[in-house]
Amino acid sequence: MDTEKLIRLSQELQEMMPFRKGIHTPAQYDDAIALMDNLVDDAEGNDLFIGYLFPIIEQYEDEAPQFAEFNKEIEEMDAGQTVLRILIDHHKLSNADFVDEIGDEGMVSLITDGKQPLTVKHIAALSKRFGISPASFFDH
Repeated sequence: MDTEKLIRLSQELQEMMPFRKGIHTPAQYDDAIALMDNLVDDAEGNDLFIGYLFPIIEQYEDEAPQFAEFNKEIEEMDAGQTVLRILIDHHKLSNADFVDEIGDEGMVSLITDGKQPLTVKHIAALSKRFGISPASFFDH
């Protein structure tokens, strides 16, 4: 193990990352998100750095005033509704993109608005399509 090289790399990294002691401004948050977007393109190769950066971003999102209303809404949603909204946002989808898994746009709206729960059939189809565990759709 090359201890000197590891120390040198660590020092260089600390100099380059203004948010290493936390994110304190929206501009730093934007920089951290842009970096994370690049890192996840090769998540396996960047897992150490992702593991370091993720909690910093998460802490800012939990504490920053601009996320307070969003965080309150998320807390009030059930897990299925939350996961569906995340899938829509993350994959840049519309309600019309779930015809095969849920049904028409109206049904998707009812679910995302918390007026109708996901059924077991919906959860199975969404899990298959997005490669996620059905357990993700349930409160723990």
